[in-house]
Amino acid sequence: MGQAVPPDPERADDVDLPVRRRMLDAATRMVVEAGGLAVVPGLPPLDHVVRAAGVARTTAYRAWPTKEAFALDLLCELAGPAWQGAASFFDDVGAATRARLASAAPVRRDVDGRRALLHAVLRDATRRTYEDLTAAAQWDTFVALTATGTGLRDAAARARVQTALEAAEDAFIGRTAQFYELLLGTAGFRLRAHVPSCRTLATAGAAVVEGFALRRSVSAELDVVTTLPGPDGDEEWHVVALAVVALVERFTEPDPDWEPRDGA
Repeated sequence: MGQAVPPDPERADDVDLPVRRRMLDAATRMVVEAGGLAVVPGLPPLDHVVRAAGVARTTAYRAWPTKEAFALDLLCELAGPAWQGAASFFDDVGAATRARLASAAPVRRDVDGRRALLHAVLRDATRRTYEDLTAAAQWDTFVALTATGTGLRDAAARARVQTALEAAEDAFIGRTAQFYELLLGTAGFRLRAHVPSCRTLATAGAAVVEGFALRRSVSAELDVVTTLPGPDGDEEWHVVALAVVALVERFTEPDPDWEPRDGA
């Protein structure tokens, strides 16, 4: 028996807590007996898509003989790298990072200056990625599919969605690893001996950003910005950027053999 659920504050007549508790307990037992939830995120009905695409209904049903077949293909499309990678924020962050590194060339010679550059780029890139990620439809869809698409009862359908999700994640980690390779190489840092590759760093960094993004959907308490002293004055730091910088510090170290690139 679970704990009594508080009444809905918007409903003054919701006072029969024992009845509500019995109903919720019964529903929970049904879910357990069914082997858990197998929920598919709300998808646009096939007939609605047919009208929006301006194709004949008979043509659509030749491509997908059942609505279920269409739904599965749509789930895989939404889960896969083609659509998940369609958000432009990563390209924008990469371009901004390259411009920042190029303009910082005169000040990235000594270790302190290089570390300041590393932190500054991570501060700005992480916050921008986080803000753009949480605002993107791709992120909400990825979360929904990760939570429910892999719970499809049909094993073959579940495997297809899982494969699409894995491909999207692999592509994202690959692009993030390239970002770290560019940043570390330009700022004169290298991975510590216990870190196998930039993909490892990228995976850990993505887990931090995505974890904060999930928490943001539940509570804004951790979604805060603080002001800290920097080499050129006070700097605004989002808490997610502080977490990523702390992670990068433990994964990297100054490269004693580093030479400035492009004559910097």
